[in-house]
Amino acid sequence: SSPTIWLLFHAPVLYNLKLSSRLISQYILLFIRVEAGVIIKIAFRYFIFTIGILFMGLGIALTAKSNLGTTPMSSFTYVLSLQFPLTFGQFTFLMSLLYFIIEVLLVGKDFPREQYAQILIIPIFGYFVDLGMYLFSAVNPDAYLARVITLLLACLILAMGVYLQVVADVLINPGEALVKVIAEKTRVKFGNVKIMFDSTLAVIAIITSLYYFSSIIGVREGTVVSAILVGYFTKVYDKIYRGLIRKKKRSVRSGSN
Repeated sequence: SSPTIWLLFHAPVLYNLKLSSRLISQYILLFIRVEAGVIIKIAFRYFIFTIGILFMGLGIALTAKSNLGTTPMSSFTYVLSLQFPLTFGQFTFLMSLLYFIIEVLLVGKDFPREQYAQILIIPIFGYFVDLGMYLFSAVNPDAYLARVITLLLACLILAMGVYLQVVADVLINPGEALVKVIAEKTRVKFGNVKIMFDSTLAVIAIITSLYYFSSIIGVREGTVVSAILVGYFTKVYDKIYRGLIRKKKRSVRSGSN
């Protein structure tokens, strides 16, 4: 057959193929846009989480510099850093790594794959603690009022770090993750396990400081106050955030009307 006859015979098929190729191209572009949007959202959430870890490290460091005691979770590592050549952040790294290993052992094969990424934030967290100790190296309040103000500021910073991690909703830092696992395994409320966990670390810190320094270091009234205020400030941040979201939604609705 001649090319003309062949073209006339296959013209409908070629036209449909052309339409199909256009549809396929549109679907591919739509898929790329959707995937790009998802990747950007996930990357942004990890960015928020990292900022949260930064604030958490700075808050822990400033709490220690308040001279009113450290946070319960970091009390033991702080005492160790005063006795041994490793820094506060390096001991925080080692302790977080230990938390992660125990967490994996307790959960076993059911350990969520995405939570293995905790191993990546452990050294970052330790680095941010040391960064905070460096940035606040000149902070050494002597007057009790100055110490209280420093502690309050530290709690505000630390609470912001905790809240940003909650908002990001991607990972759990190893310490909190271990508490969560213990609560699930023992079927005890998370809050109760958290209190027992922090109290145990504080007692270990007291025993360690008495052994090495013959006095209590790192655990004082600020340890208890920080445990209470960080949770309170986190709730305040959540209330403010939710209020802003509701206000934004109302403005969008009024604008559309």
